[in-house]
Amino acid sequence: MNTLSFARPRAVTEGSAPPSLSGVLAASLERAQEVRIPFRHLRFEHLLPPAHIATLHALSLPPATAVIGEACGCVAVRRALGSIDRAAAVSRTLAHGFAAETVADQIARRAGVEVADCRLALTLTQEVDGWACEPRTGEGEARYRFVVGLSPMHQIDLGPDLYRGPQTWATQLPWRPGSAFGFAPAADTWHGFEPRMIRHQRASLVVDYL
Repeated sequence: MNTLSFARPRAVTEGSAPPSLSGVLAASLERAQEVRIPFRHLRFEHLLPPAHIATLHALSLPPATAVIGEACGCVAVRRALGSIDRAAAVSRTLAHGFAAETVADQIARRAGVEVADCRLALTLTQEVDGWACEPRTGEGEARYRFVVGLSPMHQIDLGPDLYRGPQTWATQLPWRPGSAFGFAPAADTWHGFEPRMIRHQRASLVVDYL
């Protein structure tokens, strides 16, 4: 008779298992700074774990073309995360994390927006020098939106610009790996990107609750 030997399971010490993504997101929402000027939004320092940021930043999109002289090619590329080669696993992980009940509860508590019945859209964006975005509100595009910085710490002045109106600049947000802001697109949520040099590449993840 053949017998199978089993190794005695090791005791799991407290804190040995890494926190789930939904746990990291919920904790980030708990710690987020709420700001009401120029419109209500939440600011995050570390919304995503470093490993997820590194995976997203390593994904390849069709190359954006830099501006050379007066010739302006494609300076921004946007793709649904799930449609990118090698992104299926991280896309599923992020979707499950952002759709978790604990995360939805925190968004309702911190932002006053119910997203439990929403579907998710995850978009990876990459921009190069020459890209700019005129002030826009995004009204009607999503019930709630996160914009997460993915670029390495080579240039910290690439954060979104916020406005009091279509022509009144208010502030520029920090831009570090994992820094993010969340807001409910409405008639007053003016945001954009003022023209300035992008030395390498500006990359971000946009998470929409639709």
